Amino acid sequence: MIHIYKYTMSLENYFFGPLDKKYCVLFYAFTVINLLLFLFALLLAAKGVLSKLFKSKSMLSLNDLLSIAYALLFSFVMYIQSRLLYSMCATSNLEESA
Repeated sequence: MIHIYKYTMSLENYFFGPLDKKYCVLFYAFTVINLLLFLFALLLAAKGVLSKLFKSKSMLSLNDLLSIAYALLFSFVMYIQSRLLYSMCATSNLEESA
């Protein structure tokens, strides 16, 4: 019975245990990608708003404004989440393995 318990603990540790500090580079890559996606969404939103205002001379609908706000908020939250996870990983006391 104890042998099965140790086996499941090692299996659990294998799938859910902490990773080495070398995996922090993944969070850094996600942070850079999410920042680029946020800047791209910001650029597209600005382009859409300016083209709508200058070409059609009409105001944006509420649906357009909510879509833009949702896209910008979602991409910004993803960037902040990745940055926070990278910061937590980089300052953790995990050991780096060779």
